[in-house]
Amino acid sequence: MDPNFALARATLGFSYQCQVTFEYTKDRDETEKQACQAVNRAVALDKDDAETQVALGLLLWSGGEIEDAVSVFKKAVELNPSHATARSLLGMALGTAGRAEEGIVYHQTAIRLSPRDTFAIGSFVYAGAAFGAGLYEQSVEWAKKTVDVTPDFPGGYRYLAGSLHFWAASKKPGRLKTNCSV
Repeated sequence: MDPNFALARATLGFSYQCQVTFEYTKDRDETEKQACQAVNRAVALDKDDAETQVALGLLLWSGGEIEDAVSVFKKAVELNPSHATARSLLGMALGTAGRAEEGIVYHQTAIRLSPRDTFAIGSFVYAGAAFGAGLYEQSVEWAKKTVDVTPDFPGGYRYLAGSLHFWAASKKPGRLKTNCSV
């Protein structure tokens, strides 16, 4: 109703990008285009809003601009230190940047800030960060939570299978141990 409401534009862009990220769209290119338009409009309207920065960070991360995404998510956390999703996504971006152990700290804080959050991204992202850090037992725990909350989302199963494999392999003598990251 209000084309100049930055929060609405940011939320719309975030929603579109989640559809792409979680593979819930039939037309990936069109949905990414809509996400980009909504997020760019939100940033133009209010670049100092944490929600706008979260939407922009997810868009950058999804486009492979990892270090830029880290910076943007850090800005979102600075703007709103209690923003659990911003912290979780910062942890995800740090994990993608090869700094998974640093990212786990942000996930842990996000969970403390919002312990009843059923938004699966927290558990999925934590599973990925733990996997990237070689903490396979923790990754299994969080991947199971992801599967419980969103059984139709394939990402939870991917981390669960990979984590179980590497966790089991690390328990067997004579097997190659690895610090594989996704």
